[in-house]
Amino acid sequence: MKGGVEGNHNMMLRTCLGMTLLSCAVAISTTDSVAEACGGCFHGSASAASVVTGHRMALSISPTRTVLWDQVQYAGDPKDFAWVLPVGAGAYIELADDAWFEALEAVTATRVSSRSIVCGGQELRQGSGRAAGGCGSPSLGAPLSFEDSSSDTHRQGGNPDVTVVHKSTVGPYETVTLKSDDAVAMHDWLTSNGYVIPEDIDGVIADYIAEGADFIAMRLAPNAGVQQMAPVRIITPGASPILPLRMVAAGTGNQTSIVLYVIGEGRYRSKNFLNAQLNPSSLSWDWQSASSNYTSLRTSLLVNNGFLTSFSQPTAFTSPIYTADGPPASYQVGGNLYYNLTNTYFGQAAANQGMGSGCAHVAAALDSSDKVVDTCDENGCADPPKGTIAASSLECDGSTDVAAALIGMHPKDVWVTRLEAELLRSAFAGDLILEAAEPQAAVPNWHIAANSTNLPCDPEPAGSADWDGAGDDSRSGCACITRPAAANTLGAGTVLFGLLLAFRRWRRDRQR
Repeated sequence: MKGGVEGNHNMMLRTCLGMTLLSCAVAISTTDSVAEACGGCFHGSASAASVVTGHRMALSISPTRTVLWDQVQYAGDPKDFAWVLPVGAGAYIELADDAWFEALEAVTATRVSSRSIVCGGQELRQGSGRAAGGCGSPSLGAPLSFEDSSSDTHRQGGNPDVTVVHKSTVGPYETVTLKSDDAVAMHDWLTSNGYVIPEDIDGVIADYIAEGADFIAMRLAPNAGVQQMAPVRIITPGASPILPLRMVAAGTGNQTSIVLYVIGEGRYRSKNFLNAQLNPSSLSWDWQSASSNYTSLRTSLLVNNGFLTSFSQPTAFTSPIYTADGPPASYQVGGNLYYNLTNTYFGQAAANQGMGSGCAHVAAALDSSDKVVDTCDENGCADPPKGTIAASSLECDGSTDVAAALIGMHPKDVWVTRLEAELLRSAFAGDLILEAAEPQAAVPNWHIAANSTNLPCDPEPAGSADWDGAGDDSRSGCACITRPAAANTLGAGTVLFGLLLAFRRWRRDRQR
């Protein structure tokens, strides 16, 4: 990822290595074609063989509006790719920034490391990131365009029973918002305009129409290349904690990876799917392969089409994410270090544009309990009411995703939660419904494996409880000492300090 969040490659996985203050990064390679913002992925020709392998989405839910970002990873010919999403009345589409998903991934991805050990007087530690599911950052390949680039039919339509509510060009995309009470008419409009509808999705479209949904259809404008593609976001009036999985099923194979970032004033979880959470005590580190068992644990947790909460934190836009050792994590972008989601996003956006970031003031403005409001319209931007934050003040250098995510919310109350799933196609029979999680507790994404295998040396038992394993008194020259995480050390120190205070009070009382 040129100019992007930097890091080492470990078998094409995201990798984090370090000792105490870990400098974290994301670098992803993929040979799949990637298109941004896919609801239902409809092929542009009947002979197309595109298969969706993963979705990475973000959903911001405020009392006044809902914003959906979506990124899809698929295998197949990109020129046959098209996009349709059911939306509520009044929904509209905007251009988003690649840096948005890049920053969310960097900050929320699960990181596992070994405990520190000492072998022959040298302290050793291993660590790695995890990329077991979801979509990677785009690896852009062949130009994406439609074969019939001279045709206007996919832009105009022609069925009188389908109303084209709005049509526009958004970046490299041509988009239309469609409305109809007639499922047959909607089917005819889509197919006549180049959208090949899978048989099992035809009924889904009819169901959404019966529920009163409109549709946004989007494809690249003629002669637009895939290298020009950019993510989009869909804004819908009102709070809607629902992800339209029934339509997302279009184009998927037998199993689809999903990563969903939920942004709202509280921690969310699934209401109608199973919920799972990692037990950190189950983590084990293999020193020989320099890897943990996290991937296998994750797989076992998601085997029943559930959603794993792998990260959740309040004030995540501005607060640092602490490592398992205690110090805050840092994210390296273009030679600079950032310590929270907001600054990482703006730093990544600047790096993607080949420029320096001067947007640090935005994170400072978010250290507030005031409500973020949109004061802009086609005539310009007005001053915000007293006690509010103008969303326009949270935009910087053309990057607007932080502002878009927070409109209608109070920054100090905002959580970011990461949900992951590996869904079989049968699981897309219903939409994902979100609800407030109980308890409203943070979920860390930094872990030190509680167990170890294939240690690089044999420890010698010297009467210390810190020795990891058993040894032979005749051996010499190598000792393996398990050093607990900083949080555990702090807890032990607190207990000792309390005992010391109690002893001093007892001695003072005796002297009286």
